[in-house]
Amino acid sequence: MAKIESGARGGAPGGLVVLNEQLAGILDTVEGADADPTTQVVAAAGDLEKSLAAMLAQWSDVQRTRIHRNRK
Repeated sequence: MAKIESGARGGAPGGLVVLNEQLAGILDTVEGADADPTTQVVAAAGDLEKSLAAMLAQWSDVQRTRIHRNRK
């Protein structure tokens, strides 16, 4: 579960903490601009959306395999 929260060990990027920071950065960029988002910002947001989906799938796996198993 710590891997999901803070990412893999060894300096590899990832985890909910990093993902949250990156999403907040995109939000700040979009809200702070007087123009439509650039293609780079749109692409970055799409990549982060995919990362979020993968992270949520990992969390669902943890819930299904570890948390529910420990309740029995």
